[in-house]
Amino acid sequence: MANRKGAELSLNFIIIAAIVLVVLIVAILFFTGGASKLIGEQKEIQRMSEQERSLALASCKFACTMKDESKFNNPGFSETVVSAGFSKCIDFPEIAEMGSTFDMACNSECVKTSGAITTNCGAASTKADCDAKGADCKWQAKA
Repeated sequence: MANRKGAELSLNFIIIAAIVLVVLIVAILFFTGGASKLIGEQKEIQRMSEQERSLALASCKFACTMKDESKFNNPGFSETVVSAGFSKCIDFPEIAEMGSTFDMACNSECVKTSGAITTNCGAASTKADCDAKGADCKWQAKA
C-alpha cells in the first residue's frame, strides 16, 4: 500500500478555495461592468413601459377633449406611472408645452390679433408651434 497522507485535500482548503473563487467572480463582474448590466436590467423592469406612458397620455388628452378639469388634475394614474414621475397630466412634456394650467393646455388656440380682428393662425396644436408661426400669433384661451 502506498502512503496517501499527503495526497488528500483538507476540508479547510476546499472551503477557502470556494470563497476565493466567488470573490474572484464578483471582482471580475465589477471591473468589467457585468454587475451594472445585471442591476440595469432590474431597473429596466421597474421602469414604466411605453404602453403605460401612452395610455396615461391618452387619458390626459381625452380629459382635455371632454373638458374634464377634475380628471385632468387628478387622473388616477397607475402606481408605475406615478413612480416614473407623472402624478398629474401637466407632468407630461407634451401637455406642459401647451400651457401650465388646464385652461392653457386644453382651452387655448393659436390666434392672430390685428386691431379688433382675431383670426386663426393655422394648424398649431401647441404653444411652440404657435410661436413658430410668427410674432403676430399668440397662444391664448379660446374665446
